[in-house]
Amino acid sequence: MDNFDLFLKHLDASQVWTWKAARLFQERGYHVQIPPVTKAKHVDEWEDHIDDGDLYISKENLLNLRGVKPWYAPVAHRVEVKHRGVNFTCADDFPYGKDGMFVCAKPAWDRATPKPWLFICWNHKGTHYAVIKGSTSDQWGSIVRRDGRYVGYEQEFLCCPLDLISFREI
Repeated sequence: MDNFDLFLKHLDASQVWTWKAARLFQERGYHVQIPPVTKAKHVDEWEDHIDDGDLYISKENLLNLRGVKPWYAPVAHRVEVKHRGVNFTCADDFPYGKDGMFVCAKPAWDRATPKPWLFICWNHKGTHYAVIKGSTSDQWGSIVRRDGRYVGYEQEFLCCPLDLISFREI
């Protein structure tokens, strides 16, 4: 399987975590919008399929905003959802504490419009999640690492110090 096929496989697998995050927000009284996911048929088409965020949340009913796409409405906050391959319950047992938690790839952050308001990072088992506020981005570091999801691929990741992260149990 080449890296493009691996990416599509990871994209499909990520949807369960997006919907799980959406449910968390819905249960807390937020209105939630999940933009459509489209997939390139060939690696050369990837830029035509960059998403505008995993989900958008608001305390206002986004469905009542006439003439405005809900995920672009000024009252909506962009949320990115990640699923980590490690288990953690808090900062003390996070296995890579020295580097902080990977937030996202730097190119993804740089091209994001609007910038994410929050990142929800699920632990491997889905029992706990970390909340990283986009407003803390000026305190993040960066690190270049091999991306273990792909073959022979390195990229720059943004890392948030653990003391800026809120850890929660489902």
